[in-house]
Amino acid sequence: MKEIIFYYDVVCPFAYMASRLVEGVAARAGARVKWTPVLLGGLYEATDAPQGKHGSASSVMAPAKKAIVGADLQTQLQRYRIPLNYPASHPQRTLNAMRLLAISPAGRAASGDQRQAALDNS
Repeated sequence: MKEIIFYYDVVCPFAYMASRLVEGVAARAGARVKWTPVLLGGLYEATDAPQGKHGSASSVMAPAKKAIVGADLQTQLQRYRIPLNYPASHPQRTLNAMRLLAISPAGRAASGDQRQAALDNS
């Protein structure tokens, strides 16, 4: 069977949006999804990409770029009718949660629906 490897960080709104769509894409392609957690902060660090105080790339973007990226996110969320509500404390440190997902066989094997239910109930 074909496989889509879906890399995600739970703090990333673009990964959240894609996580709501990837299972449908896989079904249409006759594939299964392999959910693979990745630490964006680690990728930023490994590539010397600029990061802000809380590890967010958006906090060091030029104001015009930040506005364009934010508008694009909102456009895509509306296009796909995906709700997004940031917690009051966004961005949150998710390193421990991501480490748990990375080492947990249950976390790697959970379906998109199970992951979504966990996110919705947290």
